[in-house]
Amino acid sequence: MHTITQSWFHTLEWQKEISIADNLCVFLLDDGSTDRTIHIWTGAQVSLYGLYNNEMKRNITCLQESQHSSLEIRYILISRDEQKIDAKIFSDIRASHTKSDVKILSLASEKWYIILDGSIQIGKWIEKVDAHLLEENIFLGSSGKISGIPTLLVGSDDVSAGHACRMERISDEKLFYLRSRGIEKDHAVKAMIWWYLNDMLVWLKQQEKTVAENIINKVFQLV
Repeated sequence: MHTITQSWFHTLEWQKEISIADNLCVFLLDDGSTDRTIHIWTGAQVSLYGLYNNEMKRNITCLQESQHSSLEIRYILISRDEQKIDAKIFSDIRASHTKSDVKILSLASEKWYIILDGSIQIGKWIEKVDAHLLEENIFLGSSGKISGIPTLLVGSDDVSAGHACRMERISDEKLFYLRSRGIEKDHAVKAMIWWYLNDMLVWLKQQEKTVAENIINKVFQLV
């Protein structure tokens, strides 16, 4: 197991099992190279970011093992060239006085296929938990496919929790406002995608602006 003992920014490469020491504030960037299990201990504040854009099957599990921890998960999935992404992103809350906020953005164009299993589990006999899951799915064409249902499993009563799934297509009608002002279609589509990305990465932009901008630029190279 790889143990992180210093606050701030860390890139996850070969590390499959990671432990976040007590009372740290860390930003983690998953490079997509392997499955990961992350153990989060007392008082740790963890922000986990990832961009998947190749044919792959990945399992990401975050375990909040102790009280007063906070977890933010932000993943962007882009399948291209008729490739398939199969991703399972799981937040497992095992302690009281914890927070988990999970947002996953999937972008699907022509002949792209994404399978997404996003879930949050809140254990039994714990209290004061705040947990929310949002899957945002954006269709950029007419034949892309996204399969997935957000799952929320609640074993306790003293919680504030919710989950949602949004499906939206960027159509010519929705682009009319921008195109009527002389903006080309490709640029108008990217402007709308930028809005979703900016919402996903707002906290990272405040703390690590260069990292956030690199993620946004890579997305624009792919769509």
